[in-house]
Order: sequence, then C-alpha cells, then structure tokens
Amino acid sequence: MSRHANITTNEMLSASTATPFNVKFLPAGAACHVEVLALQGRLDAAYVHHQKAMFDVLPGRAPTPLVVDLQDISFIDSTGLGFLVMLGKSAAAQGRRFALCNPSKQSQMLFELTRLHQVFDLFPTLALASAGMTVESK
Repeated sequence: MSRHANITTNEMLSASTATPFNVKFLPAGAACHVEVLALQGRLDAAYVHHQKAMFDVLPGRAPTPLVVDLQDISFIDSTGLGFLVMLGKSAAAQGRRFALCNPSKQSQMLFELTRLHQVFDLFPTLALASAGMTVESK
C-alpha cells in the first residue's frame, strides 16, 4: 500500500509565495520502494530560492532510489537545471540512484541541448522510472 506525505513549504518556511510539492512513496516490489518527488510549477530562480531549504531538510532514505517527476513543471531555466544537478549529487552522496521522469518536450530538448540527458537517467513515465530504478544495474 502506498504512503503519501504532502508537505508545503509554508509549513517549513515563512515564504508566502512558495509553491507546494508532494513526496510520494510508491511500492516497487516486495523489498524496495522508490521515493518520488513530484515538482509543480516553474523550476526557475524564484522556485529554487523558496524550495532549496525544503529539500535540504528532507531525510535521505538510502538506498531507496529517488525519482523526480517533472509532469507538472511548466518551465525550467538554468537555475532549475542546477537545482536538479544538486539533487542528483545529493542523492549520489547518500548512495541513492537518481532519475527524472515525465519531462515535457521542451524540457527534454533542454536536457539534450545541455547534454544533461547523458548525466540523468530520464524516463518518459513514472511507471517506467519506477521499474527501471528497482533493477539492480548501474
């Protein structure tokens, strides 16, 4: 059975313009779970400014794989790309696999232009990411 935890930045930060995000735990087999961060809105300098502190306080669950769901992200700028790189490095430092899923066509093009598609594991859907991240490879 899936556990869901909804956390808003307003609960942890005093910024009134912050956008909420969701942390969902999805079952990925008998002994393994995939942690899914479902981001929303524009992944730009303003978003990162308000969200960075939130992600700094999220507990790591090594070796649980971390998947960032970009389905509800409408825009990504260079600061947003840097934020995703920071999340990936943080996950790696915790011994966790890291992937992105559900990128829009524009986001996918941005990852290819910046060659980040060679850095991140990118999956077209959450289901494929969940299945791909539970396989013992890499």
